[in-house]
Formats: sequence, structure tokens, C-alpha cells
Amino acid sequence: MNKSKFNPELYKCKAISLADNKTVLNGYYSYHSSGSYSDHSILVDEYDDEIGRVYANMYEINPYTICRNTGIKINNDYLYEFDLVLYRNGLSRPELGYVDFDDFQKSYVLRTSLNYTSYKELRLFDLEKVGNIVLSDDDYKRMQEYSDQRDSNYSPEPKVECRSTQRLNKLAKQFLPR
Repeated sequence: MNKSKFNPELYKCKAISLADNKTVLNGYYSYHSSGSYSDHSILVDEYDDEIGRVYANMYEINPYTICRNTGIKINNDYLYEFDLVLYRNGLSRPELGYVDFDDFQKSYVLRTSLNYTSYKELRLFDLEKVGNIVLSDDDYKRMQEYSDQRDSNYSPEPKVECRSTQRLNKLAKQFLPR
């Protein structure tokens, strides 16, 4: 039997409050549905100085802004889904990307563009969290501008075959049916 310590922080998520559409809440997600009414909420632990105790409050949230905890820590802070990060591989200059869950890989990956679905593995890079594209319009605009600029500079290199490959291809073509 595994006796690892239970970590409730791994079950937290972030989302934007429905009350003012600005406040970012961090807590435990809750969903309630009855008939045609449904309620998406976050349970937040708060500390009250007057009574000197921690109590829980439920806040209604926008369900389209939910960001799940990835379980990955960077500088003692958890990385959440859709977090905007600077990543670098070795001595290369930092590039921008965001954390997303890839259904095919069944894991969190680093998306390098909003325009394409390309990804890189998170574990390969040194990461620095700089924002969240779902929780901040400014961060989303920053990532979109970066994606557009990066895509405009991209030009695929022509594939050049070496002489031995050209010769083998020429020989192989003579055996193909006409």
C-alpha cells in the first residue's frame, strides 16, 4: 500500500469570479445542477483576523475560465493550465508558450503558438511563469502577437537530397510500374 502524503493543493484550480468578471479566485471547483439551473463555483479558504480562524466561502465563477493545477512546481509555485511561460533550452534566448492539456498525449504540454497545435514536452525546458492567457486579456494579446510574429518569420527550408539519395531514388524509379 502506498503511504504517500495526500496533497490537497493538487486539486485546486483558478478561475475568474462572475461577480466582477476580474477577480481571479484560487480554490476547489464545485458544480451543482438542478433542472435548468446550474452553478459553477469555487470554494476558497479565507482567514478572518477577528475570529482568528480559517473559513470557506463559495464564489460563483465563469466556467470558461477554469485552469486546472498541473501538479508541476516552479519556484515553489504550482503551474496551472493556460499559464503563459518563458521557456529556454540551454543557452538559447527565451521563447513564449503556454501550458495546455493534450488529449492525444494524455499529459500537459507546452504550446508554442495560438495559431497552430504544435507542442513541446514540458520536462525538456527551464520554465518561468509570466501570466495566464485565459485569466488576463493582456497576456492573451501578448501570446497572439508573439504567435503571429513567429509565424510570419517561418519559411520551410527546401529539402535537398544528397547525391547518393538522388541516385538510389533514380534506380528505384525504374522498378516502379508504369
